[in-house]
Amino acid sequence: MNQNLKNFIFTTFSEAFKFINPHLTNWFEFSQDLSRKIKTKKDHNHTPNIQYSFDLELDKIFIQKIREFNLSGKYFSEESGWNEWGEKKYIIVYDPFCNSTLASKGF
Repeated sequence: MNQNLKNFIFTTFSEAFKFINPHLTNWFEFSQDLSRKIKTKKDHNHTPNIQYSFDLELDKIFIQKIREFNLSGKYFSEESGWNEWGEKKYIIVYDPFCNSTLASKGF
């Protein structure tokens, strides 16, 4: 694995940890946020639960780091779908927070 890829992995996980860690320090509050109903396209009456919010924010961090480290390729996220950046050197499939949807599809 080249150094650029190692640095991408390290800094992406570091940024993700900085974002998510404050939410995980109060388990009671976190579990209550996690149990809220998820807002869907059909039903705009519910506040998104924290898991969905994590997915959206972690997806942004991931895409930002891909571009920052100039990692070219195709990548798929449950939140943002397929994206391409530069040459098709890497193929990345990820679900930023819990991997539940991708796991249910066999990834």
